[in-house]
Amino acid sequence: MLITVSLWVGKLNNAQELNEYVSETYDDDGDMTSPFITDFEIDYYDEDCREVLFITSDDKHEIFKDFSYSDSFIDEITGINFGDYNCYIMLYNYEYDESVKEKRNFRFVKAFTYQ
Repeated sequence: MLITVSLWVGKLNNAQELNEYVSETYDDDGDMTSPFITDFEIDYYDEDCREVLFITSDDKHEIFKDFSYSDSFIDEITGINFGDYNCYIMLYNYEYDESVKEKRNFRFVKAFTYQ
């Protein structure tokens, strides 16, 4: 069974800034929000299916080695100068609709399938 994971890359000063960018809060109606959700106009995703990493490396295999199922899709991640980025956001079981390609210091790369 193939499942989808969506990838964003970005550049921030440190891991704390990345965590603040993706950290979810809930309003009185129970709706989840974060700067990341707002920037990319995401309605909802399962926060248990999110993985983030702050790393300074230009080695794709080093960057993605600890992401779940990355061996299923790592060869499809192309066209990125990894030295330009240090933040990686993966949403598993989520296929982003690409309504916003780039915002602030982040850009959507692609949705990949994995198994």
